[in-house]
Amino acid sequence: PQENGGPELWKQKQMPIVGANDRLWNTELCEQGKRCDNVNCNRYHSDVEKRCKHFLKGGCDSSVGECRFGLHVYLMHVNKAYTVRLGDTTEALNRLRTLEERPVDDRAQYSRLVVHDFCAIRGKLLKRFCEALPLLHEIVLADRLREPNLLVFLCDVIEGCATKTPRLREVVFRDGTVQPLW
Repeated sequence: PQENGGPELWKQKQMPIVGANDRLWNTELCEQGKRCDNVNCNRYHSDVEKRCKHFLKGGCDSSVGECRFGLHVYLMHVNKAYTVRLGDTTEALNRLRTLEERPVDDRAQYSRLVVHDFCAIRGKLLKRFCEALPLLHEIVLADRLREPNLLVFLCDVIEGCATKTPRLREVVFRDGTVQPLW
């Protein structure tokens, strides 16, 4: 259910700023864990978002597979947007499989997920995309205007993946309206 008309003001929104130039962002555990409501917290809330301190200091010896100490990603690289059209389910599932096959360190470079053709029936598919992107900060519903029922449903979907995408806190609509997800 696309909503045609009106400018796509979401395109003018700056990408999420990740880590506020704190070189050791997400290398220490937040004592409040999932209860933390500080959007600028510089500590990790789930192991999936933890960054490897050894890698950041140039001394991690993990060269094969995923590092047990966390993500190997620099803040300056967490600046990408991933776009998906959920309306073409076959293509969306193919893109999801391809995304999930990529190393987690590569997937951690995405802070924005741009979604086209979202509706309630595609909630589980959206959730899987979110869970594949451990440092995801915002979802853009590029072809939808803010609508209270849609927002409630989206919050329910996102709540279910809070441990896999603990930084995901905002949704941006076609007209540039930004809403917190919790």
